[in-house]
Parts: sequence; C-alpha cells; structure tokens
Amino acid sequence: MSDTRAGQEIRSQHPYAYRSGQWALITGTAKICAHENQTRGCYQLRWPDGATDDWAIEDPAADYEYRETKETP
Repeated sequence: MSDTRAGQEIRSQHPYAYRSGQWALITGTAKICAHENQTRGCYQLRWPDGATDDWAIEDPAADYEYRETKETP
C-alpha cells in the first residue's frame, strides 16, 4: 500500500484525537487499523519526540490538516 502523502505532516483538529493539533510526520501507510471488524488503510505517524501512532486514512470526523515538510521519512 502506498500513499503520496508520505513525507508530509498531518494533524487532527478533533478535540479528542490523540495529540490533537500537534503536527506529525507521515512515514508511510499500512492496512492495519481495525474498525467494525474490517481493516482499512492507515497513515503511520511519528511525532518530533519519537512517539508513533496509526491513523485511519479516511476519517471525516478527525478533521485532518496536511502540510509539506522538508524532512524525508
């Protein structure tokens, strides 16, 4: 699974999202997020302090914002 957003930064504006409002680097994608007994595509993320997480690629409730970055994954 590949995604053209790898290398960009992402943040969620949803108030209950993990690290809401904090920018993270999209390091890749995977098909691992479980939702209602189904797997779906997820962004693999890394924050500047080294924390990692996976976020669903398609999650309208998350209110994602994207920006370009000079860092490469």
